Amino acid sequence: MFLELQQESTQLGRRPTGFTEHYYTEWVDDSGREKISLFMVLGLSNSKVPAKEFGKTAFQVLQDEFLGEPYMDPYERFEDALRAINTATLKMQDELGLNFIPNVNMVVGVLQRDKLFLSQRGEAHAYLLRKRHLSPITEGLSDAGKKKELFQNIASGSLEAADGVFFLTGPLMQYMSGNDLARLFTEHAASKAMTLLRKEIHEDMEEQIAMMVFEVLEKSSVPAHVDMVMREKDEIHEESLEKEIDLVEDSGLESPLEAFSPADHEKVLWDDDTKELHSSIKLSKRVSLLKSFLPKRHLLKIASVLFLIVLVFVGFSVVTGRQQGKMQAAEDKLRLAEEKVVQASTRGSFDKDAATVLLDDAELLAAELIQSGLMGPEASQILDDIADQRDFLDNVIRVDEEIRLLTDFTGLLGKGQIVGLTQKDDKHIVYTDHEVFEVLIDEAEAPGTLDEDFRAISGAPFEDQENLVFVLEDGNFLEYTDGNAQLADTSDVDWKEGTAVATYSNKIYILDPGSNQIWRYTRGTSAYGGAQTYFSGETDISGAVSLAIDGFVWVLKSSGEILKYLSGAPENFVINKAPSDDISGASKVITDIEMSQLFVLNSAKNRIFVYSKSERTGDLTFDNQFVFEGLRGSILDFYYDKDRKAFVFVTEDKLYEYTPSGV
Repeated sequence: MFLELQQESTQLGRRPTGFTEHYYTEWVDDSGREKISLFMVLGLSNSKVPAKEFGKTAFQVLQDEFLGEPYMDPYERFEDALRAINTATLKMQDELGLNFIPNVNMVVGVLQRDKLFLSQRGEAHAYLLRKRHLSPITEGLSDAGKKKELFQNIASGSLEAADGVFFLTGPLMQYMSGNDLARLFTEHAASKAMTLLRKEIHEDMEEQIAMMVFEVLEKSSVPAHVDMVMREKDEIHEESLEKEIDLVEDSGLESPLEAFSPADHEKVLWDDDTKELHSSIKLSKRVSLLKSFLPKRHLLKIASVLFLIVLVFVGFSVVTGRQQGKMQAAEDKLRLAEEKVVQASTRGSFDKDAATVLLDDAELLAAELIQSGLMGPEASQILDDIADQRDFLDNVIRVDEEIRLLTDFTGLLGKGQIVGLTQKDDKHIVYTDHEVFEVLIDEAEAPGTLDEDFRAISGAPFEDQENLVFVLEDGNFLEYTDGNAQLADTSDVDWKEGTAVATYSNKIYILDPGSNQIWRYTRGTSAYGGAQTYFSGETDISGAVSLAIDGFVWVLKSSGEILKYLSGAPENFVINKAPSDDISGASKVITDIEMSQLFVLNSAKNRIFVYSKSERTGDLTFDNQFVFEGLRGSILDFYYDKDRKAFVFVTEDKLYEYTPSGV
């Protein structure tokens, strides 16, 4: 028997601890009549272990071993695969000099036809949902005392239509009872239930766990993709008949799941007396005969009337046929969009780029439906599902009530407009075109004047000189210290124009995208030296809006593209798990030598994107994004307070603070 499945995966919990991930893939033989699903959920709490590499290796070994001889006994192949994973794990432990097996929480398994084979380690668990009842199916499979074997035992059994199987890397049942979980996934489809589950336990669950769910949609004697054409033909035929369907349901008893130890070489399976549906279809054809006896003189009139009726009927049939054709095409688009969203939810756990492409395709199809005026409500629901899936892929955290208002500048600004925000010691520095407001905690002091003739464009703290520096319009530069502003001098007499400024050691860097250059000045005892070009060769920083320095120079373009340079030369790096969302409208990048993260502000969407910096590879890994909802106006500027681990940001007239968890 073959199963048609819907697979859903997610990360639950607000605070990542260690590494959690889920893996899933499918294999189909050349004839298309055999499909095998392979899956794994992994949690690893030892931060010294390259967990991503371990997970990738373990899942690849599972595929190589189980699919190497696809026509051998599946139980023996799964047993061989577990042995190979154990061997690969011991090898990695030896190379690292660490015994990390006690830190592994893991469920691994395969599904061939309707047979499920799985094994477990640590605090990971698997549950079977059948007839509204949730039962554990991995108890006793692992022995924590055996530190040299990742897996020791196997559980196996048959799945039925309407079954659900849950795989978890942590103790979900501490936050939701088994009955509540069973009711949630019984009353809703897996995708909807997963969304509701994330919303229900988000605030309660801190430590992150990985979760994967299989929902068995139906069971047949041939695979769903092979049977599809036959079904379509049957449906066309059956729609022309009147059907009366009597369903007789016989239910059997279920026997408990038991575990098998490979060392004993005994196979103990769980078997159920499956329920069967017996259908009898009664078909009837009704024919009514009408006999008319009409005078011959009426035949011509009747023939004319019948001719008109035929014309009307033909015209109606043509119009109806066209309308039905449009509806059928719309339904096909809707079905395709739904399938792409489901595929994206499956692939997102291990291939974010592919999932993003699927969501883009589905979004285009849904937009076409809405524009056509057909299937509008259904297409709108698809767009909502796509938005939810994008949130899941990008680990979106929506922030509303947690935002704290520090200062309301309404009535304090006069004719000036807020331009930006920076930090000096324990004060927030909000500056307008011509003034500086120093805010201590939440109280704004009387403003200091920058320059009455030139507008401020960008500012930054200059720790080496214990002051603030500002780029002004028309190529002017200013230093601000304790309420006193003074135009700075350079040995060049005239300053280079720029749009943003950053500082590092005793140097300032002025971003000049119009000239495709960054100008570097060294601060002397009483003045600055001459301008030095940072880039040694040709480069393209057109569209650049911000820069940050941590030893490397990071340049942000308004398109969201991030560039990295060292000593004026471009550095190659990769952004792992890049955001699936369009981040055009980016306006500021923040990092420094003490930060392990890099932050990007998208003012157009009031979002802050968080990336982790790898010291070993130099790459970035996208972690999550914060969406600040309910704000009046756009976020103009922000900084990250390392001491208090808080974001401070300013809109057109207000200063806010937000303290996230897990950053």
